Amino acid sequence: MGDFGVPVVWVEDSDGDFCAGCSSPFSFTRGRHMCRMCGSGFCGKCSSSKRPVPWRGYAEPVRVCDMCVQAADRTKRLQRVRAALGNDSIDPEKHSHYFTDMTEVKRREQNANIMEALKRIYNAKIRPLEQAFKFAEFYNSDLSEGDFDARPMVLLVGQYSVGKTSFIRYLLERDFPGQRIGPEPTTDRFVAVMQGKSDRSVPGNAAAVDPRRPFSSLGRFGTAFLNRFEVSELKCPILDALYFVDTPGILSGEKQRLDRGYNFEEVVQWFAERADRIIVLFDAHKLDISDELKRTLQVLKSHEDKIRIILNKADLIDSQQLMRVYGALMWSLGKVVKSPEVIRVFLGSFWDQPLALTGKTNEKLFAAEKEDLISDLRGLPHNAALRRVNELVKRARLAKVHALLISHLRSSMPYLWGHEKKQKKLVGRLDQEYRKVSKLHDLAPGDFPSMDKFRAGLERFEISEFPSLSQRLVDVCDVALTRDVPNLILRIQGLEEKQEGQGQGSRLNPPTPKAPHEYSSPNPRPLDNMASPATNFFDGDVSPMKSASRQLTHDGDLEEEVATWNIQESTENPFSDGFEHDSGFEVGQDDWVVSVADKTKWTNSFYELGPSGHPPTVTGQQVRPIMVDSGLPTQALRKIWDLVDISGRGALDDEEFALAMYVISDAKVNGVESIPDELPRSFLPPSKR
Repeated sequence: MGDFGVPVVWVEDSDGDFCAGCSSPFSFTRGRHMCRMCGSGFCGKCSSSKRPVPWRGYAEPVRVCDMCVQAADRTKRLQRVRAALGNDSIDPEKHSHYFTDMTEVKRREQNANIMEALKRIYNAKIRPLEQAFKFAEFYNSDLSEGDFDARPMVLLVGQYSVGKTSFIRYLLERDFPGQRIGPEPTTDRFVAVMQGKSDRSVPGNAAAVDPRRPFSSLGRFGTAFLNRFEVSELKCPILDALYFVDTPGILSGEKQRLDRGYNFEEVVQWFAERADRIIVLFDAHKLDISDELKRTLQVLKSHEDKIRIILNKADLIDSQQLMRVYGALMWSLGKVVKSPEVIRVFLGSFWDQPLALTGKTNEKLFAAEKEDLISDLRGLPHNAALRRVNELVKRARLAKVHALLISHLRSSMPYLWGHEKKQKKLVGRLDQEYRKVSKLHDLAPGDFPSMDKFRAGLERFEISEFPSLSQRLVDVCDVALTRDVPNLILRIQGLEEKQEGQGQGSRLNPPTPKAPHEYSSPNPRPLDNMASPATNFFDGDVSPMKSASRQLTHDGDLEEEVATWNIQESTENPFSDGFEHDSGFEVGQDDWVVSVADKTKWTNSFYELGPSGHPPTVTGQQVRPIMVDSGLPTQALRKIWDLVDISGRGALDDEEFALAMYVISDAKVNGVESIPDELPRSFLPPSKR
């Protein structure tokens, strides 16, 4: 971890043949260098920096890749954001406080590192297969660096003057560049509202060629669209968590639709595929669904899980009218959206003005709906990492099937002449070729691309000009799908479990710790006298005084071995191997890594163990069951004990116990290699510095 806060995710890449930065193949002139921070292979151009990596065992500067350098800089920047948010001056009445909680910022920091690892896996093991067989050209789906780095997207769709721009301003709590609000059709372009260092508007043509932004593939819609697209940048806390895309109001006239100069439905589909949430707004006074809105909703049909409906300006009608309007809206949507699921509809008045007198009777309802909507948006960053992993897995499977299809068709081509005639014949019977490839390689029909898209792509290329398929490319792609990506998913799930534990106490409303006198007697834990079978954690005679007892489960059908431990008071490391281990200290950050919420939670657990003495401490045998429950190997637990027993008395006080729980939680998420050899200053409890 060291100076970089959250460790960069390690990716096993000993079998990589391509640079994880630029996807160039390694050769005699382009050597392979391993980044000592993330483990991936890079060419010299993409790994020109040197940094110390103390948590990997490199105290002196060693070669690291440009991606890790950028990740370290980003982490430091996010840490400064966290430091700025460390005070309690955030107004809980503002929407920004939902997105600027310290736990939320830390989660975004961790998700960003997951995305860096996903980017390295894609560049080194999936993208080379795509490039060899023109995957992006076939499906118009080029994946750029900005697609990995982008925050979750919220797409707003609706007819003109339903309050799309006002809704964005309502959440941002300030104006943004390019904002136009009025009763007439005002927003005549697509506007991406994103985080920036200063207030400015970036034209669409410039945004589409910027590799750091997720808009590089918008160029295929032509200049007519890019002239109607812009990026609005401003500084706002919410935009650190997600960004918004405002769309032109959907019109009802055919002439206005044709005069746009670009295909509106195709552009909306492009944004919908990449959006994490799609919000469709309706005005309580205009429930008619025009033909273009109907076509747009049909485009969104395959993304029903992302759609949320907002019935805006609901404060302008009374309760009786609101019920009628709500029923009419659901009836209208039922004719267009053919879904067995009920779409969530939020009611309210989402702008910065007070409620109208007519809607005062529904004030509590609107407040509850606002809370639900904010909570829904707040949850987007939590699921963004897993959603993008899921999208990459689908893309990798499609790329593999695409390569196998091209290879199969190429093997059917004649050697000398008649290529054009044979290609037309193969394209005409693609359904038969699909079945052959599916049977030959044991592939699921659902993994195959759309036959129309594949046929259209073949019309732009000659099959005989594709290279022969390298089995090595397919094998490396399979390694990414069967080893690297599952490891990332396990890491994401571990982070979610850790965050759920930390999220029980918000920094705005921390739970009150119990005082020692509130515990009349120690509250025994169910596993205080039990541990998992010895073979899980110990080898040989390392485990002390073990006796096995047979116990029947509650239904009497199964038996299980349970090792019971004879608890004895000891002043030694409960995981000691008989050797002494030195511990040292390193000057680092000044703030303690254990948060207030975690300290409170683990202080409660500490007093439940029944500490004794002055100051109150718990012995190694009292702590041992909790540490064994973590599932970490004995060697790692021994190392953790030596680190956290700062006083050297063979027992832990409440601060040392909280530090032990933090290190164990971190090791469960990031692996035992994340356990530091020496305690950085930021790990030292404040009273022991």
